[in-house]
Amino acid sequence: MFDLEKLREKREEILKAELAAWLHDVGKLSEEFIEEHSKEQGKGDKWHHELVLRRILRRIEKKFNKSWQNITKDEVLKWMVEEFSVNIPSEKRGRPFPNPHRREFPNKLDSYLSRDPATGNEIVRRKLVEVAKQISYEARINSQFFVESFYEFCENAKITIYDETISIADIIEQHGDPIEAQSKLVKLFKPPSCDGIDSSMDKGFAESIQKDRTFISKAFGHEKFFLRHLNCLRKILSSKFNFAPQNYYLYRKNIKSILKRIFSRALGETRRGANDVTLWDHSYSVGALYKSLIAWIVLRRSEIPEVTEFLDSGGQWKGNLWRLLSIRTDGLSYFLSASSIPDMLARKEILQDAWNKVQKLLEEIYPLGLEVYRDENGSVFVVPDLDVLELTNST
Repeated sequence: MFDLEKLREKREEILKAELAAWLHDVGKLSEEFIEEHSKEQGKGDKWHHELVLRRILRRIEKKFNKSWQNITKDEVLKWMVEEFSVNIPSEKRGRPFPNPHRREFPNKLDSYLSRDPATGNEIVRRKLVEVAKQISYEARINSQFFVESFYEFCENAKITIYDETISIADIIEQHGDPIEAQSKLVKLFKPPSCDGIDSSMDKGFAESIQKDRTFISKAFGHEKFFLRHLNCLRKILSSKFNFAPQNYYLYRKNIKSILKRIFSRALGETRRGANDVTLWDHSYSVGALYKSLIAWIVLRRSEIPEVTEFLDSGGQWKGNLWRLLSIRTDGLSYFLSASSIPDMLARKEILQDAWNKVQKLLEEIYPLGLEVYRDENGSVFVVPDLDVLELTNST
């Protein structure tokens, strides 16, 4: 038997995990993302949507109380020495420490460190070079990509499941290729886990497209050019996160509505063949999978499992941890038996209210899953792969 009270106790954590999944691709809400994934991309620098929080640069800026453009190479050197407790000379054999503002900074640093016994250690050198790469990538992102409150919200919104704590910022930064996941909770999110499962279903075969011919498509092929003012929409969205993370439960309905409205005007995949997948479609689906997976862990495990438990020998996801929960009634007959139009409208409102209460019960009060379909006969939810008849309330 599985005690639903465990879900109630972990409600805030599960709902913040759901929000992290909804926000993981927020960097795609940008004109830079469209440009990066166009045919003519390749002429400029790589732009990583995962690094839009500029976490390393913001730490350096905070330490020296100045913008990145005004940070000197000596200050970057000082930060590296203190951050990683390693001795790095400011000059070696007449060669100065590389300029962190130059595009070739990672390669230059790699060469610079390999000649010094103190930092010639392969593990240390590799770590410092990876940090240099992240600095180089983050320097290409606008320092005002979001309003200030959004950066703070993502860093302060902590998700604690058993002995592990991550932030929403960890999910955003580590869900892709540039930064390696540091925790089991993030590894259970990033490909080939929840994010990868939904992405592979969404995209199928898709080809490259021109940035100035990027469309949002309907399921039946109608295309409408709608990818405008994305940067403005992003600023509007990020300004809504001006509340304390511990109060998120009170704001969930409003934040969900705002995310749906704005993310529906951006693409999760720019290429034709998959450009009917809006950013909201993808983010919402990933949220359903990740939220249900966290609920499964809370109900069935006493610790967070390793992601390798659910992967085959080829590193692909093999676990089946989800199912669809369908809650249905004969709503159509209920409508058709109405004696008048006012009676039919009243019945419609009664049914709608009933389904809304079911949705609140399963999504918020006992956060088991997420509604993915609704019609006049009821709702369908993505939930953990559990026998729902074994779910009880100990109180």
